[in-house]
This record gives sequence, structure tokens and C-alpha cells, in this order.
Amino acid sequence: MKLLPAIDLQQGKCVQLVGGNPEQARVRVDDPVGQATRWVAAGAEALHVIDLDAALDTGRTNRDVVRAILDAVDVPVQVGGGVRSTPAVEELLAAGAERVILGTKAVRDPEWLKEMARRFGPRIMVAVDARGGEIVVRGWREASGTKLLDFVGQVDKLGLGALLFTDVDVEGTLRGMNERLVKSVVDAAETPVQYAGGLASLDELLMLAELGVDASILGMALYTGRIDLGEALGALEG
Repeated sequence: MKLLPAIDLQQGKCVQLVGGNPEQARVRVDDPVGQATRWVAAGAEALHVIDLDAALDTGRTNRDVVRAILDAVDVPVQVGGGVRSTPAVEELLAAGAERVILGTKAVRDPEWLKEMARRFGPRIMVAVDARGGEIVVRGWREASGTKLLDFVGQVDKLGLGALLFTDVDVEGTLRGMNERLVKSVVDAAETPVQYAGGLASLDELLMLAELGVDASILGMALYTGRIDLGEALGALEG
């Protein structure tokens, strides 16, 4: 199982939010490009970069910071947050993103998602963000009316690179994961599943690997020191 440190961008800073609430930034790092290079130096073989301002429709984006990160590191980077048009997908791929993560637009416009999957195949990921068993959109602020496993079934056969399942109920809380819920998503999908939400221990990472999760996104646990990246990578290799 791969481990991807998260670089979540808000107003040009690298932050970690509690439950996705933009008013609850528990971690704030002024130099996101420097943070990205530090994670790579610590052993990260890939990075997960999200433009929170774009996802939340704040009227600004962090695309300049995203491009700077892509230029600064030599590992694969998956990028998402407010990607809701074909030109936006093309721009990020051209800038060097290994994969582009689609969320709100993918949920609300299935035909567009099919077109992106047809054109770009494994370079497209879909965010499966759920609260209370229901898919949420627009920076996790709006319920979609679509059940979690129903949505997984809808997108699983499109030839996507991965599904990114975030359990919004525990995201950023360090409360641990819902093992049964994660297993239900992994079992329902043939597409590789990445997971984010509530992770706080090496034991949980080992459990995710046993469940068949393809990659784990590590945010709050890394930034607060609850999980050491080098130690975690060593544990998974062992």
C-alpha cells in the first residue's frame, strides 16, 4: 500500500482542516512548496495536492502553488479541488499532474465523467466523499442525494485510475477509521481504492493494507506527529 502525504492549499498556505471546515484549520504551514519537498525528502513516493479554495468556490484558486509544487518535486502528484471543466483537467495534466481528481462535477454530470474517463483513462480519479453514507459535494458542504455504494457502483466500470474514498465524518479528527465502512467500499469496487479520514496510528495503516486499500492519504496524523512517515513506510515494507 502506498502512502501519500496531503498538501491541502488554502489562501496560499498548506493547511489541515477538521472535518473539511475552512474555519477550523488546526495546522497551517506558510511554505507549501517547501513542505512538499520535505515530504519527498522524508521518503514520500507520491503526493496528494488539493486546492481547497477552488473546491469551496471562494473566488480564488491556488493553481500557481499547484504548478510550483509540480515543478519542485520529481515524484507523481495527484491533484484535485474544484476541477469542473475539461480545460481544467487538460491544464493540470499538461502541468505535470500524474492524475486529476474529479469530485462535484463528476457526481452531477455522469456523461462528462464518462467522457473524461474515455479520453484520459487511468489519469482520472474520482473523489468518493461521504458523510453518513451519502455522497457530499462542493467542498463537502452539500448532500448529493446519492448513496455511497450506489455511486461506487456507477463509476467502477469506467476505467478510472482510482477511487478516493474520504470518510468526511472522521476526516481531520484523528479519531480512527470505520473499518467496516472502508471494507464495504473496497469490496464493492474493482477499481483501486485510496482512503482518507481519521487515521491516527500505524496499526490502522496495516489494517488498511490488509483490507486491500491501494493507497492511504495522510494529513493531520503526519502534521501533528501522530504518524512518522519514515516509520510508517518501514512498517508497511516489513
